[in-house]
Amino acid sequence: MFESGKLFFCSPAKWKDPYEAWWCRHLFRNESKLASVKAYGMCFTRAYADEPYWRLYDNSNTVPVIRVAIEPGDLLDVLDRYAQEKECKVYLGRVQYHSREELNEELERLKGEGEAGEVARLAAHALMLKRDAFEMEDEHRVVIIERGAKSDFLQLPFDPAELFFGIRLSPATSQVDEGILRRYLRRHRFAAKTSKSQASTSQ
Repeated sequence: MFESGKLFFCSPAKWKDPYEAWWCRHLFRNESKLASVKAYGMCFTRAYADEPYWRLYDNSNTVPVIRVAIEPGDLLDVLDRYAQEKECKVYLGRVQYHSREELNEELERLKGEGEAGEVARLAAHALMLKRDAFEMEDEHRVVIIERGAKSDFLQLPFDPAELFFGIRLSPATSQVDEGILRRYLRRHRFAAKTSKSQASTSQ
């Protein structure tokens, strides 16, 4: 992101989570009225300081993991510019968590709906739903509904120096990697505050 200047949005069909894959496979299957939707998503969380998140993304201890802090208003500005340029639809919202039974009922309803002009809204709504077992994630999502041919991903141009106001390194980041990252940020004149998480320390 820092060098390319592009935010990466992935097609729901390529999301790695097994539950998400099941949900999207049924939601966008051929007989569904949502089958033609070209959707792309990016996920965020407000529970950034929780130890489980670092362990989830930093389980190899080989690749430094960083957290970037974003003001919602600044993100909306980036999304609004893109939506106007591409004439697409962008949705930003908080994920709603429900029981498996409630989600199955909603899935059947959504597959049968989708009148002209409503497909994008219904698809975005569907991609803001998740099992209540994941409620601790406190997840928020950006969903972009695009025109044109389907793709595995979408890249949205942005200026990292304008959007990111803070950077935090994983508690498992080595001193060597920390030094490399800090020098890289200074070299690119990235002014955001940079710190290292102390979640795994005894202090």
